[in-house]
Amino acid sequence: MERRLAAVLISDVVDYTKLMEIDTEGTVSAWSKARDEFIEPSILAHKGRVVKFTGDGFLAEFKTVQEALQCAIDLQIDLSSSSLKFRMGINLGDIIDDGKDIHGEGINIAARLETIAQPGTICISGDVFNQVRHRIDVEYQNLGPQEVKNVSEPVMAYMVRVEDKALEKTLVDGDDKENLSIAVLPFDNMSADPDQEFFTDGIVEDIITELSFLKNIKVIARNSSFAYKGQSPDIRKVGIELDVNHVLEGSVRKAGNMVRITAQLIVTQDNSHRWAKRYDGNLENIFELQSEISKNIAEELNLEFFESAKIAVGNDALKKKQAFDISRRGRQVTMPPTPSNMAKAKIFYNQAIEIDPNCALAYAGIGHAEALLAWYNQPEGETKRSLLKSARDFAEKAQALDPKLALPYLSNLVILMQENRIFEANEYSVKALQHCPNDPLTHQCLGMISIRLEDYQSALQAINKTIELDPLHLPTYFVLFVCHYAMGDFASTIDVVKKHFVDSDMLLELPPNDICILIAAHVKEGKIERAQELANLFKANFPDYNSTKIKGGLILLPEHMQDDLLLTVEQVGLN
Repeated sequence: MERRLAAVLISDVVDYTKLMEIDTEGTVSAWSKARDEFIEPSILAHKGRVVKFTGDGFLAEFKTVQEALQCAIDLQIDLSSSSLKFRMGINLGDIIDDGKDIHGEGINIAARLETIAQPGTICISGDVFNQVRHRIDVEYQNLGPQEVKNVSEPVMAYMVRVEDKALEKTLVDGDDKENLSIAVLPFDNMSADPDQEFFTDGIVEDIITELSFLKNIKVIARNSSFAYKGQSPDIRKVGIELDVNHVLEGSVRKAGNMVRITAQLIVTQDNSHRWAKRYDGNLENIFELQSEISKNIAEELNLEFFESAKIAVGNDALKKKQAFDISRRGRQVTMPPTPSNMAKAKIFYNQAIEIDPNCALAYAGIGHAEALLAWYNQPEGETKRSLLKSARDFAEKAQALDPKLALPYLSNLVILMQENRIFEANEYSVKALQHCPNDPLTHQCLGMISIRLEDYQSALQAINKTIELDPLHLPTYFVLFVCHYAMGDFASTIDVVKKHFVDSDMLLELPPNDICILIAAHVKEGKIERAQELANLFKANFPDYNSTKIKGGLILLPEHMQDDLLLTVEQVGLN
């Protein structure tokens, strides 16, 4: 059996028995249509799971309360024209999963809230309200404390009414402007030269970067959208897997100095083409072509750019483009972020700087590599101080060249945390979000520092936001399982690793300190045999790691937990 924290949504049809007596066939037909056309697709779209359907209702669980409530709101609006009326209850709490069903107090509370809800409304608990009140802009009615059977303390309840104008969706040509989202898939390289692949990928990455500075739209990060490279995916499937309602795809043809880019904006729900255009130009105005694509998308979706979004187009555009492409090669070889890959990446970054001494991404890449090398390798004394100083210098150089680049913020956060300047790091993470509000790295920064400050609610919210923007980026899951460990949820720590790091080779892609956290989680769960296997694997691959180096790498854990972890892993011979 597995115990975990989950957002639970329970719903049933109002007066179902009476409706069945009046019109059995019509009621069954309406329920089947609601279930198949609205309920199941909506739960899937909001990253939820249908636990079960009952005769007249359903039980679903979600990773976040935001997704649970937004799903409930969408369902009540979509089902408002149905002959059936639904009541819904949402709670956040511990559940026990036996593999077939889920149980626990959290579900009992959700069921009680559902009975309080009026037809067509949603009733949420105080725990849910506290997390969504500043994130989902609707009107909440305080119902006061409610008694729940077998629960010792009354539960605060709040009503959400979907018929209120505050909940009506603002539609833009059929789209919810508050929930617009887009993934830019890798463009096809139509040139005869396969070496132009990086040129093509670079154009796509620039478009992703520019779109991330649009207001009121979720833009999926490169790591996740490029998982479809070399494929011809079903756009509807992409929409579900990445949780987006729009996809941009296209092609690039380069012949000599001339470039042709074609782009199509597609609605994922029905695979319909919303907009398509061809762009012709030359290498000297390549940045202008990219910017025109982003601006056309903004116009089509009726969106505006943040004021900080500025397109820098210089006279030496070709050199800038070459340097950016080489820097991107450096970023690609940093995955997984092992010390050997960081060393390889620095070679690319230095090549980029030789071509363009003002390439911000190259300086940011070197700063990031050196910050992680100091973290992973844990050199002693002056060596570490020198490495951190160099990392900071490169990060600051990158920020001076491009203040909206997110990577230097992550580097500086890692540096500050290694220097144990925790409160400065917290202030820095807030600053990072202000500069780069739609970049997953800045949300990851907030998640990291929130763990250290033991603000686990903020940490999980930030991590979930990072995953929302970049669901296939593995380092985010490093941070997630550290958060579960810090919360004392050792079973979830192990589960995250099992799901995302499926074999020993992938485990060794984890930072050494994270492997130690995984070992400690197994010890605390009483899984000593597996803990010993992992400890043996660790010692074989990191023979120079001692307790000092292990503790030095535990910068995400609150300080009082670091010594406890050392004592825990000593039980399997790590000291």
